[in-house]
Amino acid sequence: MVDYVTIARIIEIYTWFIAAIIILFISGIGLFYQKKFNIKTHYYLFLIPFLLLIFVLIQIHIFVEESIITEIMEAFSGLIALAFTLKTYLHMTRGA
Repeated sequence: MVDYVTIARIIEIYTWFIAAIIILFISGIGLFYQKKFNIKTHYYLFLIPFLLLIFVLIQIHIFVEESIITEIMEAFSGLIALAFTLKTYLHMTRGA
């Protein structure tokens, strides 16, 4: 018999793991741009949403039950990552 809760949890963990990798990739782009063009991109700020996502992944994996706190942390880290990505994009395109 198929356990849909386990499948849903695995898909959620996989999704946020991929999101954490994408955040690190964007941070690497910011680091490259800062070294190449000597413009501060504050790439190290991407560590905040990355660590939040890793913390949520550990919390979901170890503590089987999800709570409203994990949902808020997921949303918060996604919004932070979006804001930092937009900031990096504006620096790279001379919008800021």
